[in-house]
Amino acid sequence: MYISKMITESDLYFVIDPLWRMGILDGYNAVIKCDLVDYIKQMEIKSFMFETPVDKKEEFEILYRFADYRVGHSGASYGMTMRIVERIIKLGFNEWKLKYIAENRHDMVQKINIINTQVKQVFSNPSFKMCRNRLRREFELMI
Repeated sequence: MYISKMITESDLYFVIDPLWRMGILDGYNAVIKCDLVDYIKQMEIKSFMFETPVDKKEEFEILYRFADYRVGHSGASYGMTMRIVERIIKLGFNEWKLKYIAENRHDMVQKINIINTQVKQVFSNPSFKMCRNRLRREFELMI
């Protein structure tokens, strides 16, 4: 059995739209509360709204109530939200987060690339004071 950690709104800081953030948060945590993580991870769910598995019908009805607690989903938004939740469960939160940012937050990727370039430059360019200090310390350690 896979134990999942409930997430908080701050874990989804990279999701800009507050309704999507709330829906994903409530949907993901509802799956955990309903003890459906392993089931969703292993099974292919045809529809979260219209074709719930017969052997899990009661759990999926409770899931819908928990997942719809604050958002007020239409059938379509519930289905889309639960597909996102399914992807989180199947990929793992951190892997999903990286994919989400790469696909949806080009602004974050651009800033990360700028920081990455600057850090490489600081460590490799002797004209930067930080690099000179680091090299001096390393040289002193070698003597």
